[in-house]
Amino acid sequence: MSQWDFFVSYTAADQDWAEWVAWQLEDAGYQVLIQAWDFVPGSNWAVRMQQGTTEAERTIALLSAAYLRSVYGQNEWHAAHTADPAGFTRRLLPVRVEDCPRPGLLGQIVTIDLFGHPADTARQHLLDAITTARAGRAKPTAAPAFPPGQALPLQQTPTTATEPPFPGPVTPDPDQPALHGRTRPGRIPRGLSRRDLSLTVALLFATGTGLLVRSTQDDNPTATSTGPAAPTPTAVRTSTPTPHRPRPPLTDHTGPVRSVVFSPDGETLASGSQDGTIRLWNIATQDSQPLPGGITVWSVAFSPDGRTLASGSNDHTVRLWDMTAGPLPELVASRTEHTASVGSVAFSLDRHTLASGSNDHTVRLWDATDPAAPRLLHTLTDNTGPVNTVAFSPDRRTLASGSGNINGDDSTVWLWNIP
Repeated sequence: MSQWDFFVSYTAADQDWAEWVAWQLEDAGYQVLIQAWDFVPGSNWAVRMQQGTTEAERTIALLSAAYLRSVYGQNEWHAAHTADPAGFTRRLLPVRVEDCPRPGLLGQIVTIDLFGHPADTARQHLLDAITTARAGRAKPTAAPAFPPGQALPLQQTPTTATEPPFPGPVTPDPDQPALHGRTRPGRIPRGLSRRDLSLTVALLFATGTGLLVRSTQDDNPTATSTGPAAPTPTAVRTSTPTPHRPRPPLTDHTGPVRSVVFSPDGETLASGSQDGTIRLWNIATQDSQPLPGGITVWSVAFSPDGRTLASGSNDHTVRLWDMTAGPLPELVASRTEHTASVGSVAFSLDRHTLASGSNDHTVRLWDATDPAAPRLLHTLTDNTGPVNTVAFSPDRRTLASGSGNINGDDSTVWLWNIP
């Protein structure tokens, strides 16, 4: 058994952070080896460093711009990575203490981000993430909310014989003025149950970048595009091997698939799964490339120019991928300001703003002009239930969010005025 649970690797510029992290861990009952406390006069520095990198159960690498320039720091985290290159035992735990890039191999490892949080929040986030890393999974202690975007069962028997309501946009109450730059929750169209809100809000703002899959009268699948480029809906028949049958399924995922989205050029399909991966499918060859997306990827979204892919996952993280980086996209940013699973992400049509909705009852707006350094613009906190879905209007001036869960909490659509 290892003498230490953690070896803290850091550079001198971040000693304050290193001692703070070590204190929180030891206060929680862990054994920590840290140079500031354990390399006392008379000890052999090289021997102690060797013990840290080889005998501690895990190495915590405190990432900052200064650390990434440090030769010693690079040797220390490389030793942990070499001992566990696939990350199966999570020997290397990168902890970012400032918003810095993660070059090379570090870009493929999920980080713990402490910057930008108050002390109490950062401490709890650190300890929760450490517990998750040691356990190897992040199963919640309470039952999760009903997942967003679930399709209704096929052949569902209607409860009444009345004509289904028109699923038109939700309109704000004209009798109430806008409050603090937003409108009040939208009214539910007549006949539309609260249970259906999370299934319909994505249709509030149809855009030219979206595809709505439906069936024609002869049961052949079609894709209907809407938006400024197609004022009249146009049916585009897909190629099928035989009538009434879809193409062969794409089966590389090992868990339930929670989200799919086409790239703007239609050549790539991204899918997020409960197996913790994002897969990028070549539509022509049906081959796929896996990307590490965290624990249960709930939502994936392409920017309108196709250069960036965003994802939201159960580990509270919004990730941004550079699709132009090479044969395999590069993870360029991970933001962990949310305190619960991220159920939905969406780009504005000008691609400069990214919205993320979370089970922590918030919507966060990010300046994604530079995908490698997304900046938090606003946190919208009026939802009183989990936020299941978000969507921008074509002119970017309005954001819709749908919230609630199977227990009936919240069950509202909010329309936000975006500056």
